[in-house]
Amino acid sequence: MHVHTNQPNPNTQFDTVYAAARADANREAAHTRKKLSEFASKLASAMDIGEDAIVGIGSREESQGQANRQNR
Repeated sequence: MHVHTNQPNPNTQFDTVYAAARADANREAAHTRKKLSEFASKLASAMDIGEDAIVGIGSREESQGQANRQNR
């Protein structure tokens, strides 16, 4: 009788890839939450001072455009 002592688990590789994808998604979500929190803080401080909120939003759109150009 022939017995394989180390039978590979077919789900091991899938589990590893899935865990890595979840870790990446969690990091991306944390980064997004941090950016949203920073933006909300800046917006709230601008509202407290009485500044025009459109200025803060406009600068955010410009920074997103720069980031999109860098990604290309």
